[in-house]
Amino acid sequence: MRITVITPVFPTSASPHRGIYVYNTVRSLQRHANVNVVCSSVAYPFPGARHTNVSLRQRVNSKCFPKDVQVRHLNYPGFPVITRPLNSISCRLAIQSCVNRLEPDLILAFWTHPEGYAALKIGRRLNIPVIVGALGSDLLMPRGIRKYLTKRTVTNADRVLTVSEDLRKAAISMGASPQRVRTIPNGCDHTIFYPRDRAACRAKLGINPEARLVLFVGWLTPLKGLPELVAAFSQVRREFDSAELVCIGEGPLGQMLSTKSPGDGVRPAGVKTSIEIADWLGACDLLCLPSRSEGCPNVVVEALASGRPVIATQVGGIPELVDDRSGILVPFGDPSKLSSAICEGLKRNWDVDAIGARMSRNWDQVADETYAVCIEALAEKRRLARITSAFAVQ
Repeated sequence: MRITVITPVFPTSASPHRGIYVYNTVRSLQRHANVNVVCSSVAYPFPGARHTNVSLRQRVNSKCFPKDVQVRHLNYPGFPVITRPLNSISCRLAIQSCVNRLEPDLILAFWTHPEGYAALKIGRRLNIPVIVGALGSDLLMPRGIRKYLTKRTVTNADRVLTVSEDLRKAAISMGASPQRVRTIPNGCDHTIFYPRDRAACRAKLGINPEARLVLFVGWLTPLKGLPELVAAFSQVRREFDSAELVCIGEGPLGQMLSTKSPGDGVRPAGVKTSIEIADWLGACDLLCLPSRSEGCPNVVVEALASGRPVIATQVGGIPELVDDRSGILVPFGDPSKLSSAICEGLKRNWDVDAIGARMSRNWDQVADETYAVCIEALAEKRRLARITSAFAVQ
């Protein structure tokens, strides 16, 4: 089977952890099929313009990363905000000839709009099935015409994949047929993420052995609850003067973090590879992810696999991953409750091995389940084609 993956989120040389969940699925999916990736990115016509929620949306370096997956990076033109409702048209025009040359049997689009909607149009022209993977904010956050096009995408796709049951319910509420929506939670690379010796990791990273280290990993944006986390951490420091908050990632709030004084205990650490993130998870006392919206956040999966408790918000698929044995959940947007949860998490004696044992799912399982849905969608498409042909003969 030849599968073309269309997605705006995939690792690049500049951002190796970006879309790592899509990469890991694709890499393992190659055991079953010939897989090519088309990574699309909106290109703004003037310097400095950036998308407010998604990083690296400007003209991307064509250097492909990683090297073990066939990736083609293609840009399509756009203006911030103004062209968002039309981006699916621009995206389709930019990638269609490339997809045609790949001659896929099936399209797998990770991101509902504009890539998913563009994939549907291309798939209909090629008369091949299209499976759309909803990752979180792409399904939950659109408004106006983008919400309408997202609904069109999930209702017309041959199958919809979601990373949590919460997202599955959201897709069904938009009109997707329940029989066509499948939940395939994210996995984890257990050769990288596993319980590590905290003292050894701290020595490697130059972290004070006595520090109470809270880690944040993600896109540095209000959507991830970073302002609330910084506000909450000032309260945490009143109880734990050795507490440190390290924020890994990039985004529009990076400048805000860089202006914090050393006395605040908050510092940005920049972009890190998966291996580097594993060391930081090994060094920390807990991970904190106070997002407004999530699908199945891979960093939570990785933290749990590393035996580290998680303080997070009760949103999306997070409650499907975290219970009172592995973390503490709080409402979004409440710095006071967030600081109390962090303090409680720092005081509690967590069972590292028990937390790590709970997260055994790997990427081969994700790829196997994804491939099974691909086989099912392709078989259904061919069966319908035979029926249509039989009626045409009559």
